[in-house]
Amino acid sequence: MNSTVLIAVGVLLYVILYHTYGRYLRKEVVRESDAEVPSKRLYDGVDFVPANRYVLFGHHFASVA
Repeated sequence: MNSTVLIAVGVLLYVILYHTYGRYLRKEVVRESDAEVPSKRLYDGVDFVPANRYVLFGHHFASVA
């Protein structure tokens, strides 16, 4: 089998699976953006506190680094 045929089959399979699995993920896994976030739903002033995304990223980056 020619390597070009193998690459073409691989790319075709990738594109087909990308679209079918992506449709499945969008329908079954991804939550809607209008859902209430846990920091607002479970707000207690100690553990669950809404934060700015940049501050939250800084805290996450500092704890990992």
